[in-house]
Amino acid sequence: MTAIESAFYVARQRGSFDTAELVSVAKVSRPVAERLVSLLCREGLLEKAGTRKDGHGVFVVYQWQASPPVTAPACLFKGGAPRTKLVEKVWTAIRVKNTFTTADLVQITGAKMSYVQRLVKRLSDARIIRKSGRVQPDGQPGSYITYRLVVNSGPKPPPAMRGSRRAGG
Repeated sequence: MTAIESAFYVARQRGSFDTAELVSVAKVSRPVAERLVSLLCREGLLEKAGTRKDGHGVFVVYQWQASPPVTAPACLFKGGAPRTKLVEKVWTAIRVKNTFTTADLVQITGAKMSYVQRLVKRLSDARIIRKSGRVQPDGQPGSYITYRLVVNSGPKPPPAMRGSRRAGG
């Protein structure tokens, strides 16, 4: 998570805040806090609500225009919101389906068959998934091997999926 994202989530929890609060609570630099406020104001998500005075000076207090967005808006990232990597999409599909074929993963993720086959081989070699049979699509010639997830290591793809191009393929 980037510094600006962590500042966003701290700001999201508060109804109103100033940049000094973001610096102390989110543990980000003053320029990061000011950039966050500037971007959110430009998007119309924040408005100035007044000022707060303390021993260090006068600070502008900001408040959310409406309920804050659940996730950090794309305006906070250079080039738009971070993209989900294809390997993460394939791993999520495997975790959700639990029993699947390579064709299922291609259809769900939009990945190329060769890429999916390489990842499936790596996972099989690492004993994270296991072959569980064969299935023949309705009215289609040939069949696909079905696999079953054996070790669900959580939302992040296991290291076996991040091997070199030569590994497993």
